[in-house]
Amino acid sequence: MPLAVTGSLQALETLRHFVDHLEEGVYVTSAEGDLLDANPALLGIFGVASLDELRRYRVQELWVEPARRAEELTILQREGRVRDFEIQLRRPGGDVRTVLDSCIATEDAESGRTLCFGILVDVTERRRTVQRLSLQSTAMEAVANAICITDSQGRIEWVNPAFTRLTGYGEAEALGRHTRILRSGVMPPSLYADLWRTVLSGRVWRGEMANRRKDGTLYDEEMTITPVPGPDGAPGHFVAIKEDVTERHRMEERLRDAQRLEAVGRLAGGVAHDFNNLLQAMLGVSDLLRSGALSPEEIGDHLDELEELFHRGGQLTRQLLLFSRREQPKVEACDLNTVVRDTAKLLRRLLRENVELRMELADEPLELVADRGQLGQVWMNLAVNAADAMAAGGTLTVRSGRCGEAHVWFSVEDTGHGISDEVRAHIFEPFYTTKQDHRGTGLGLSVVHGIVAGHGGRVEVASEVGRGSAFRVVLPAQGGAGSAAARSGVEARRVPRGKGERLLLVEDNDSVRRTFQRLLSGLGYQVSGVESAEEAEALRPVAPFDLLLTDVLLPGASGGMLAQRLKARWPELAVVFMSGYAEDELIRGDVADGGATYLQKPVDIEALGSAVRAALDVAR
Repeated sequence: MPLAVTGSLQALETLRHFVDHLEEGVYVTSAEGDLLDANPALLGIFGVASLDELRRYRVQELWVEPARRAEELTILQREGRVRDFEIQLRRPGGDVRTVLDSCIATEDAESGRTLCFGILVDVTERRRTVQRLSLQSTAMEAVANAICITDSQGRIEWVNPAFTRLTGYGEAEALGRHTRILRSGVMPPSLYADLWRTVLSGRVWRGEMANRRKDGTLYDEEMTITPVPGPDGAPGHFVAIKEDVTERHRMEERLRDAQRLEAVGRLAGGVAHDFNNLLQAMLGVSDLLRSGALSPEEIGDHLDELEELFHRGGQLTRQLLLFSRREQPKVEACDLNTVVRDTAKLLRRLLRENVELRMELADEPLELVADRGQLGQVWMNLAVNAADAMAAGGTLTVRSGRCGEAHVWFSVEDTGHGISDEVRAHIFEPFYTTKQDHRGTGLGLSVVHGIVAGHGGRVEVASEVGRGSAFRVVLPAQGGAGSAAARSGVEARRVPRGKGERLLLVEDNDSVRRTFQRLLSGLGYQVSGVESAEEAEALRPVAPFDLLLTDVLLPGASGGMLAQRLKARWPELAVVFMSGYAEDELIRGDVADGGATYLQKPVDIEALGSAVRAALDVAR
């Protein structure tokens, strides 16, 4: 350096070597701002190749804000030094760098000139990083979705304000606590096991669950949990992004209800027609039996016919109840072909005469575990849409089959106008419809998609404008003993008889009560019949009753309440509930938890006798 310094040449060389290898820029300037010397790091800060190139510029030319230079010089003159003074310097190429300047002013012993010795630390990238992190933090604080960051054990380390709005837990309350504080107690343990298995393996978990707020209320949330790898590559933290979907679920349920009402309204006329036909046939058979002009063989044939008419009427009402009920899916082992055939009996009443229905179902049983009513609704919605696409008439074909061992399927195909690519992109959206004159709500296919997805299946669509459309519903198959009943049906067997047990029958319909009393008495039971819960509780029998057979809906107290009160009096009392009302499905779910038997009216003597006998045997 062109400075008067003391010390050995070796010491100066060592010092120079040290300065040249510093990552910080070191410089010497005159009091007027002329650059006298600099190390390579300072040249790098300014983006120049040599000291001579940098010397072409006076210091003040390189400052972005001259006022800041004046401020620094004032401090330097007053205190003789400046520490970490932040300035912005412009490189000769125009790029701006942010640096921290620390310098001292000293007098050169040889020349008497005032010199400035300084160090520049380039903090441009550091400042950008801080700004970026500040932006990210501000954004995470401001986003509408709740965000929760936990450690690898699930202990909460950071939450944003949206988390507090969603859960009710403030940041101070949540930090350090495990995310299980949000558990609702209604989700299956298998869901949490799958969640942890997924994220601990380093994969992203997505799903929905019901959680509980601080105030105890439940809400539904859609959540994505992303693992953040630690230094060893294993997940060290988890970031959960949560969205409240409670209202969306309520809307979806309302959409389903509205679609059911739309379909049930279209069914009403045809169903009434079929019921009137059934009643007419029953009345005719009854008149023939009353005439007295029939032989014993003819009487037997007409009684068989009457029983078949009863079963057809009961089957029709069951289909309507399954189709219109409001509850979570009631899954059971069934045959897809049977569901399609049963629903087709209702569907034929909806199709215009110029629409031909063809059924090409698989010869083998297609076993699955599903909600019969919801599958019937899917089939009917697809069929109604297909018929609407054939205003001038055409053919509606339903087929079924198996995809290997894992899946079964059925398809609904039409010869209508087809679906364009633009329309196909929106067909599963709620309220989207191409029907004119308010003939559709746009709910049918959105409901189809929701039901099929809820069963773990998918809907495949193939269509060509002018050539018709095909909707294929693929569902998980179910084999084994659970589906045997669906293949073979209920095996006919002799009605089991009673052994003199005492039965209390509570039924508010006089005709039904008298009929059941006669049937059960004929099977060897001692039957006491009353029409209300109050009458039942007022009885003072000599011996306890062995079984209560009661309708679910009764005047006054319900059948469930009556059963609880009577079991308190007779703990060994067996209970069989029965009903013919759709909304009793909700009550049935409550009473069935206690192990009681449920019968859906209408019920024949075989089902009635078997249920009573089985309930008595279990109670013993």
